Amino acid sequence: MCVAMFLLSGALLPLLHSPGDTSDVTVGSDPVRAVAGGITFAVTGLFALQYRSQILATIRQSSLVWLLTGLALASATWSTDRDVSLRSGLALCATALFGTYFGTRFTPRLQLALLSVVLGVTAVLSVAFVFLTDYGVMPGAYTGAWRGVFDRKNTLGDMMALAFLVFILGGQHFRLWKPMAWVFATFAVGLIVLSQSVGGLAISGVVVLFVALIPLARRRSMPVWFLACVGFLLTASVAALLWWRGGVVLTALGRDPTLTGRTLIWALVLGKISVHPVIGYGVNAFWRGRSAEYADIWQIMRWPTPHSHNGFLDLALDLGLVGIGVFVLCYFQTVVRAFRLLRNETGMMEGSAWPLAYLMFFILVNLTEVRLLRNGNLFWILFISTASTVARGAGQSAGGANAKGQ
Repeated sequence: MCVAMFLLSGALLPLLHSPGDTSDVTVGSDPVRAVAGGITFAVTGLFALQYRSQILATIRQSSLVWLLTGLALASATWSTDRDVSLRSGLALCATALFGTYFGTRFTPRLQLALLSVVLGVTAVLSVAFVFLTDYGVMPGAYTGAWRGVFDRKNTLGDMMALAFLVFILGGQHFRLWKPMAWVFATFAVGLIVLSQSVGGLAISGVVVLFVALIPLARRRSMPVWFLACVGFLLTASVAALLWWRGGVVLTALGRDPTLTGRTLIWALVLGKISVHPVIGYGVNAFWRGRSAEYADIWQIMRWPTPHSHNGFLDLALDLGLVGIGVFVLCYFQTVVRAFRLLRNETGMMEGSAWPLAYLMFFILVNLTEVRLLRNGNLFWILFISTASTVARGAGQSAGGANAKGQ
């Protein structure tokens, strides 16, 4: 499983695909990643057969995830490029099966342990690649920024932000490994700084705040509505500040107030979404389809952006308002179940906190990158596994309650 998760993280695969390529982005499909993903999913499918009854039960309990996956597959019928959407839809089904297997087969604590191994290895390899090869540092406009074993500096930043979350949660109660977990958490932050990923640093700051608030959230004396209101007010305040003075804040931090052109891309993409607002262009059809709907965006931006740099905008391009609606329902249901798990779990904190922590992380990581509804993508796989984990817990709780009622 560790090997599979390592491959699905995207580590090393860009180098194997084209060792001499130093480009920052790639729009076309990556055959190496496709082959690696196909082998991984095939082997996982064989293992999943041993637990087919449990996996089928989990699928029933997390039906909204599979409704979104089915919608992606069905989008081939209205897609502007049916072949691309059909292949992507089938790959998303395999991705969903892998995530469901991971969430069904392993407890949250075991998930954290496996992720600690995978992300720890990628962190060490990233440092090795910087000092032992010419690949580990970005070329061109981002010269000096580390990318390690990944395709871009932002990928390294996001992966190390995830590593920071995993290690800081694991460091709470794994007594034997606690010192090592904190060392690796610090190591991960160092790599984020060296990658020059502002998004990764911002996410890490929110992670620290979230972990600090976990004991408060677990108190049964604290009303759920009060915590929800506090969370909403904090989120709304930060969003209002960034909307009102976002450019000033970024300039003060020495960053481009347009987020390296992202704000212009978002404006252009919104115009494209308005053309097919209800059901979208079909999965991956906009950015990879033969109709080249993206051509005028490339012309205006003067570089081949591979996506909109926002997971929710890309979802709207793929599946329109229908897809956005299904995802919102799925996310809300998963958050409610994860919060109940955090409240009701009597065991170690890091296991019960992991699902809710990852859901918070997943929203943040999709604000400036696309990690939502992507086949063979570790971030999307972890969202599905999280939904499967809390769905399984909700099903067991419901079963226990029914048994007591009888």
